[in-house]
Amino acid sequence: MAANSRRTCSSQLRRASEALLLDQLGQHPPIRLKATAAPVAPYPPAEIAYWLIWAQSLPTPAQRRNACLLFCLGVGCGLAVEDLVYVQGRDILAGPTGRALVKVHGRRPRTVVCRYAYEELLLAEAAHIPADAYAFRPDWQDRTSKHIASDWLARYPRIIGRCDGAVLQTQRLRTTWLVDLLNAGIPLKVILKASGLGTLHSLSRYLVFLHDVPEAEASDLLRGAAA
Repeated sequence: MAANSRRTCSSQLRRASEALLLDQLGQHPPIRLKATAAPVAPYPPAEIAYWLIWAQSLPTPAQRRNACLLFCLGVGCGLAVEDLVYVQGRDILAGPTGRALVKVHGRRPRTVVCRYAYEELLLAEAAHIPADAYAFRPDWQDRTSKHIASDWLARYPRIIGRCDGAVLQTQRLRTTWLVDLLNAGIPLKVILKASGLGTLHSLSRYLVFLHDVPEAEASDLLRGAAA
């Protein structure tokens, strides 16, 4: 089991044992307050277009490359920070019919096909990266740092990451990718494999962002094709 799953099971077992013990003692289990986790919302299409323009209009080639790679690997491939920091030049490949493939290393190794809208930009930026160099922030030494992206975005508050009060977040880029796949009706098993998620429960938090399906269309989908 994954570490988060083990912690969840451990917590559930502790709560159950406490409840049983207090019941045997004739006491009531204590009331536990728990806040409902609010999922990170995806970016709307207008903001995605805005950030794409922003990434390609930064002052220096290094800034533009970092921004474009952060953007394409996030919203185009759904990579979390812990995934994209280990991507090297050799891991971004041109596949058949022009598609872009990204090999992901770390604890969730897999190969992801980039979304069509971002494959051309991703391949163009990757062409300038040496095979053994890291794609995003090659000069950053500590690849295990959780702040490798947020530190870069915060370094230039007027140039990078904040425009008209908006903030670019890697987690929201990944959420946008996941919600787009779910709305496109892609099979769940395909989404799980591409995202590196282990269970369908991991996708449940995104249900609130999915498009509503008209009743007539829903009826046709449930009915299926005629024999």
